[in-house]
Amino acid sequence: MPLAVRRFDDHAKDAAVLLGWFGMTILMVGAPLVGVLSRRALFVLLPVGAGILGAAFLISMSTDGIRALRTATITPLGYAILFLAGWMGLSLLWTPFPGAAAPRYAATLSVGIISALIVAYIPARRARPTLYLLPAGLAVTGTLTLAMTLFGPASFRGGSEFDSSLLERSILTLVLLVWPALGALSVLARWTLAMVLAAVVALVLVVTFAPIALATFALAAMTFAAAVTNPKRAATVVACVFGALILSAPVLPFILAPLAAALHPVGSSTVAAMADWRDLVSGDGLRLITGHGIDTARRGVVYGYLPAHTPRTVLFEVWYELGFLGAVALAAVIALGLTAAGRAAATIAPALLAGIVATLSVATFGVATAQLWFVTMLGLVAVAFGLLCRSTPVVARPPVAAARARSPA
Repeated sequence: MPLAVRRFDDHAKDAAVLLGWFGMTILMVGAPLVGVLSRRALFVLLPVGAGILGAAFLISMSTDGIRALRTATITPLGYAILFLAGWMGLSLLWTPFPGAAAPRYAATLSVGIISALIVAYIPARRARPTLYLLPAGLAVTGTLTLAMTLFGPASFRGGSEFDSSLLERSILTLVLLVWPALGALSVLARWTLAMVLAAVVALVLVVTFAPIALATFALAAMTFAAAVTNPKRAATVVACVFGALILSAPVLPFILAPLAAALHPVGSSTVAAMADWRDLVSGDGLRLITGHGIDTARRGVVYGYLPAHTPRTVLFEVWYELGFLGAVALAAVIALGLTAAGRAAATIAPALLAGIVATLSVATFGVATAQLWFVTMLGLVAVAFGLLCRSTPVVARPPVAAARARSPA
């Protein structure tokens, strides 16, 4: 009887490992790759991959995830995230578009919960072998993006005013996911492969001529380089920069509007956006405290509630939708998250900080942040970084002579 039970346990363990590999392959390889060809691939593959991983976790009967989630929740970062999520939900009471904002909030909350559950239940022992999946998937994704750019149909490069093209989505996928991929290769000490992957992503950005993506990639690369030598200091500097930008956002249009009008190279749309931002801040009054409610900025432009040149940056959206309380909560989440990333292991801290900077830069530049696709992509990025953090850093083997000296006679 004990032998039969042991064989059953072995089969269940093997099934859990196989399902885990399958689920991670869908998320780390399938989602970015198929996203080059389909707009809805990410919305389908994230829950499918999560479902398969959930089955693997149930088979293995792991209880560490509950403990990990409880521990993460009672930290200052956990409290800040819960407050921000709760304030977003509470703002549904005064948003002008509750019918459209409620499903969006529910979808955003679902992505966050699914990502947190996946990260919490990733077995630490099985994390390291799956680290190769994301770099391999991203290399193929970059190659396919380059091929579609040069030889693909025009529909691949075409989008609309309120929806990005497949090319833009593919570029942002590369810019956001390259950092956990480089972190995985650094943990595995595959430096040559890391340089090749970074070169592939940079080549795609240059060929597709994506200036915002190039700027984001450059800022994240500088953060990565600075964090290699001193991750805590790099985290402090980045937290101060982005925290100051968020908290001082209502003052920025009064400085930038006349500056944009005085500079001739600045486009007329940018000048109009700065002027509209300044006018909206001037007329908000007490709304600067509470905000106008979630999803107001995007829906307001679509329905003519706001000017057509309303800024599409998180610096404007967080203040206009969630007010002072939401802005303070977001700044706290960013500062605490960066501080935690700076205290991570030396092998993964640079990648964590670079990934956060890339995400914040994209949100600050106002690219796709109002789209549910971007929120779902952030969930995938969180899973990739969770896999990286669950992995075991490479430990260099001691020389033979030192090993013999430490071994018993």
